This record gives sequence, C-alpha cells and structure tokens, in this order.
Amino acid sequence: MSTASREAELQLALTRYLDTYLARRDRAGTEALFSPTSLLVGTAAGEVAYDRADLERIAERDFTQVPDPIEYQVKASKVSILSEQFAQTLTELDLGLRITGQAVRMRHFRLSLLWRRAGADWLLELVHGSQPSSDLGEDEAWPLKELEDRARVLERLVAEKTAALSAV
Repeated sequence: MSTASREAELQLALTRYLDTYLARRDRAGTEALFSPTSLLVGTAAGEVAYDRADLERIAERDFTQVPDPIEYQVKASKVSILSEQFAQTLTELDLGLRITGQAVRMRHFRLSLLWRRAGADWLLELVHGSQPSSDLGEDEAWPLKELEDRARVLERLVAEKTAALSAV
C-alpha cells in the first residue's frame, strides 16, 4: 500500500474518532476505537490513564459532564506514517460545547494520537490532549514573564519595607 493510501486511511480514522467522540458523543463507539493497551493524557490533573480501568473512569466523567454533541473545527492536521503498524496524527481544533447550559469555546485544542494497525482498522494506542497555557506568552516555552512579574512585586515590597524601616 502506498504512503498516500495509508495517510488517507489515517485521515479517515481520525475523522471517525472525532465524529464518534465529539460530534456524536458515542461512548461505546469511542471506546471501541481504543486498543486494549491504550494510554491517555488529558488536560485535567486527574486525566491520566495507565490502563483500561483508568480510561473507563475518565470516559465516565467526560461523557457525564458533557453528554451533548461537541462541535469541532479542524484548524490544522498532520498524518505521519511511522511503520507498517504505527502512525501518528497531530491535530489542532477549535471546539464548541455546552456545559450545564453554558456555551464554551475552546480554541487551539491540540490532539496527538498514536495509532496501531489492527487488521483492517487503526486503533488508538496513545491519546494526548492539551491546551495552550494562559500563563505563557506566545513567545515562551516556560513561564518566564510570570517569574519576572513576581520578582517585580517582591522588589516593590522590599523597597516599601526598607523605606518604612528607614523612616523609623
């Protein structure tokens, strides 16, 4: 099979996953797309799945908290074929959902997926979702500006305390 054909297969597998998980909110259908050995890292502190029980616990919370369809718009996507058995996709999405009746927009959601071929299908081996940190500027890999802001506050407090002590 040509690389272009496998990339097209992966693009279809990605669309099937996004439609099943987000647009249809089909929990059983979504879980069927995961391999028995899947791992997952989500955006919340407790969203780390090392085994199937973890994955089911996270899915229960996810589908309970947001049972309604989630609109998605793919902003960018890349498929990389790693071998005959493995491939990865990287996708940036904008999401629109309702949580307890409130409209929520999640912009620039990033989704990294590792896929393994299982017969004629591609199953998910690793799912990682992330969002840009609001603590980081666009030009930062680490929260340097936050640390600089903290240092300025500390310098101001020291200067005020020093001035108060000098006045005594």
